[in-house]
Amino acid sequence: MTGMFLSVDFEDFSHDMKRQTGIWKTGEIRTDELWRKYSLINEFLARRNSKATFFCVGMLADQATDLIAQIAKDGHEVACHFLFHDNLAGMTTQQVDFDFSTAIERLEAVTNSKVLGFRAPRFNINKTDPEQYRLVEKHFAYDSSFFCNNRAALAEFKRRMGLTSLVIFPIFEGKIGRVSVRVKSGGTYFKLLPVSLTADLFNQCENSGLHPHLYVHPYEIGSGAGFRIRLSEMQGVGWAKRLYLAAKQSQWLNAGNAGVMTKLNQLSEEFPLKGRLCDHLATEPQE
Repeated sequence: MTGMFLSVDFEDFSHDMKRQTGIWKTGEIRTDELWRKYSLINEFLARRNSKATFFCVGMLADQATDLIAQIAKDGHEVACHFLFHDNLAGMTTQQVDFDFSTAIERLEAVTNSKVLGFRAPRFNINKTDPEQYRLVEKHFAYDSSFFCNNRAALAEFKRRMGLTSLVIFPIFEGKIGRVSVRVKSGGTYFKLLPVSLTADLFNQCENSGLHPHLYVHPYEIGSGAGFRIRLSEMQGVGWAKRLYLAAKQSQWLNAGNAGVMTKLNQLSEEFPLKGRLCDHLATEPQE
């Protein structure tokens, strides 16, 4: 089983933070910066002779059409990261259904390929009431919004949600050594933790019967300065919100970013890349 999946939550940090904090509902994205980060990720994958899955926000199909088309043209999987980078939890069934349909339609029109997979922005989807997950099963062949630490937990979650056909590629959530702090295999955890601890998580993951799966974001690959929201873009924003934005930008655009590519290279030596998620639908253990 040794090896790992690599997936990319492909989104524009600056656009999404402005939307989340109410600076705007939508607006221009930083296409040049997304191209630059994609090129770095694609070059890494080419050196490893591998492909990956890119969970793309549907609105990028409109504002970065050529980029989304290129991701597919390069042989990577374009999956869905919702229409906008919005939290599903709390949204109505009708709105979620509409956003799924719209995002899929836009991504498929650009890539000329079927969108099979979904990951909720920030993993934020209702995991207690089955309503939203049944919409995921209606629209997609697989999901990667759930995190757990063993196959029994995965099987129990699918039973509780009433899922019959949906395949779930979970993100592993394990412990650091003997400490009872739970961490996920990707994102800020990967940036800030030594690569040896991520490798330890992957070993825990394999021992539990799950496939190691690492997720990253474009703004984590090297300096994220190109995604920084400038003061000039915060007109009319109160000081409390400005402080919040400053803290989040320091966390996501600076802390640990410099070592991400080195860690990716080191980790993929020990756990070779397994390619696109869509190519493993029939073999991913679910029970």
